[in-house]
Amino acid sequence: MPLTLSMETLGGLATPIVRRGIPLPAKRNQQFTTTADDQKVVRIEIFLGERPIANQNIRIGHVELTGLPDAPRDGPQIDVLFDIDQTCTLTVTAKEKKTANTKTSQLRVPPEHLTPEQIKVLLKAANDYKDKDTAQVRAIEAKNEAYALVHRAEKYLQNQQRYSLGNATDQQIEEKLASLGLALQQDDIEPIKENTIHLGRLLPDA
Repeated sequence: MPLTLSMETLGGLATPIVRRGIPLPAKRNQQFTTTADDQKVVRIEIFLGERPIANQNIRIGHVELTGLPDAPRDGPQIDVLFDIDQTCTLTVTAKEKKTANTKTSQLRVPPEHLTPEQIKVLLKAANDYKDKDTAQVRAIEAKNEAYALVHRAEKYLQNQQRYSLGNATDQQIEEKLASLGLALQQDDIEPIKENTIHLGRLLPDA
C-alpha cells in the first residue's frame, strides 16, 4: 500500500486500518461501537492518506450498517473488516455481533490513478502539517473524552433523581457539568481539559 487506509471515527479522526507499506493482499479488522444511546445506523467513511484528520485525506467510499438493536452508547460491538486484494479492490464488511447484522461494500482504492509525484505531494503535506495535525488531534481527543464524561454524568444524575439519592456531591457535579458544557460550547480546549478532570474526580467509578 502506497498510502494508509483509514476509517473515520468519533470527532473526525482517521483511524488507520491498513497502514502504508503493508504488502498486498491484506486483511485487517478492528472493533468499534456506537456513540449515542439507541443508535440505529453506523456510517463507516473510508479514507486514503497519512493525515490523522479524516477529511484531510482522500475519501474513497462508505459502508452503512442499519438496524442496530436498542442499546446504550458503547454497547453494540461492531466488527469492521478491510480485505484488499492485489488489484487494490477493497471489500469492507461491518458486522454487529449480537444480531449478526452484516453489510458489505466493495470499493476501488485509487492508487493506480495517483502518480508517484502525487503520492510524494500527499506525503509531504502530511509531514508539513504534522505539528498542526497533532494539536488538532489532541483537541478532538479532549472533546471526545469530555462528551463521554458528560454522558456518564447525565446518566448518574438521572439515576440519583429517580431514587431521590441526591447529596452535596451531586450539586458539585451539576456545577462542574455546567462549566464543562460551557467550555464545550466555547470550544476552549484548556477549560475543557480542566473541567473534565474535575468532573471525573467527582463522579463515582462506573
